[in-house]
Amino acid sequence: MFFFRDAKKNEVDLILRNASCDCAVEIKAASGFSSSMLKGLDYWDRLIAQNSTSEVHGDPEHGDPERGDPERGDPEHGDPTKPLRKFLIYAGQPETVGNTQLVSWTDTVKLLL
Repeated sequence: MFFFRDAKKNEVDLILRNASCDCAVEIKAASGFSSSMLKGLDYWDRLIAQNSTSEVHGDPEHGDPERGDPERGDPEHGDPTKPLRKFLIYAGQPETVGNTQLVSWTDTVKLLL
């Protein structure tokens, strides 16, 4: 488990990694949904997709050898070979928006199953 934040202040509250997938989780106190809540998750999704198609090595935008290579699963950028599951935990009702599951904070135990 870790969180993600880059120099441009793009962030995801929680990244859960296991052998089969990466899960990006955003946590909000709000009871109503707003698409702006998905900003960090959507950025993470684009970053993983960009890194999976990039052939650039040593470029700070795509992976610095000093920090690790995102194409080899650097924790800062995720593993592009694994499926990404995205979740928003909030005080509202469960639903799916695009490829993100909205989960009520009372059901967060389901993320661990």
